[in-house]
Amino acid sequence: IENPIIFEMTSESMIIDFNGFTLEKLYNLKEYAYYRFDSSEGKKIVHTEQEIDGNPYGPIHKVGKPSENEIRYHAIIPNFDDYFQQYGIKWLEGNQTFNVIQTRLSTLAHSSSSIFLRNKNQKKFFQKFIVNYDEKLDKNMICLDELGFLFDPKQSTFCKYHEHSYRNNCAKDNLEIMYNWLIESNLYKSNRRDNMNMVVDFSVHYMPFRTFTIKEFACYKLGFDVADRKDIKNPIEKFIKSPIIEDPDLKEFYDMSREKYLYYNGTDESKASLKFCEAQKSLKQLFLDATYVYVKNYNKEILLTSFINDLQACNCNLQIIRLDEFGYAEKTESIGNCKNHKKVGKIYCAKENATVMLNWLRETKMFLAENRNRHFNDIFKFVPAKKVRNYKYETEDNETEKERLRIMGRQSPQASEQMDENL
Repeated sequence: IENPIIFEMTSESMIIDFNGFTLEKLYNLKEYAYYRFDSSEGKKIVHTEQEIDGNPYGPIHKVGKPSENEIRYHAIIPNFDDYFQQYGIKWLEGNQTFNVIQTRLSTLAHSSSSIFLRNKNQKKFFQKFIVNYDEKLDKNMICLDELGFLFDPKQSTFCKYHEHSYRNNCAKDNLEIMYNWLIESNLYKSNRRDNMNMVVDFSVHYMPFRTFTIKEFACYKLGFDVADRKDIKNPIEKFIKSPIIEDPDLKEFYDMSREKYLYYNGTDESKASLKFCEAQKSLKQLFLDATYVYVKNYNKEILLTSFINDLQACNCNLQIIRLDEFGYAEKTESIGNCKNHKKVGKIYCAKENATVMLNWLRETKMFLAENRNRHFNDIFKFVPAKKVRNYKYETEDNETEKERLRIMGRQSPQASEQMDENL
């Protein structure tokens, strides 16, 4: 009997991918692969030779095999053929019994500070599979799809456990894609996840030489669980003072522009607190730990990109997302709850607009990348994939030879059908 490896409670995180099937109303993992890595730096944890053969930095990759008592079940499992068609792992193939897999993964889960899974469906299966699942463990489980991960599964593999390498999906291949995305996005860090979503609105004041400055700024900084949170904090507000211009010609132009801005926005200049010379640095600091920045429309996207372009260059994962592409209807009139404005009515208030944007995002759940992707798919319909012919589960010599010939392209479809009849 294989003894489970015991991990003490550490600051290490775990990322796992798996596949399986249902047996007697219980979910069984047939194949799984995982990495353990440092929660603060994202570096993989070195494994002992007992843990893994060969590469100590490689993933732990195991395949479940039935016990002697479970071997008889394969003939009565109604959905195992569906599993075999997708993953190509035979019923008797494997190197760990299902009970050992459950014990080992339960131990690992309870000793990990964070557990990253591909999506909410996998979390649902994992919850049922893990022994002594509790509320603490639930809080440590994070779905990559809620962080913006869009999974595009590979339909081929070089893994030895899969019968049809050119059409099967492998958990180890999926794990590599998931881990690389997580590290590149920096969302394995808790502070990045807590501030990954940023809802931004602002108004600008145009200056000489076709330049502009942000005059009023408001933003909400939110984590990946924004749709379910009730304790939303107040927005961050910045109100920038006007610059001091000494050149008389430029000053006249600037004063006219400033008065026009104040008139149309109803802004109270005396409420400004942030110095003009400190504004750019102060505002850019707010974007350092953001991943997804939401703005209203194309015009705001262009202005914000121009304002933080150097920041985007050093933070390649910072994405500016336009809400008007997903059906957001723009709001421009203030209701008069902002302290920075003297009057109400047809004026522009960044704080109130950011609040309306936030409420819309929560109602529509457009914080989730899968929903935004689905919105585009509804507009630009994709052609569904062609159906492929199922493979028989039998492994007799003649079936193996027939599959080998098909792979090598030495048979026509008509010849394959003739061979089926002869067999």
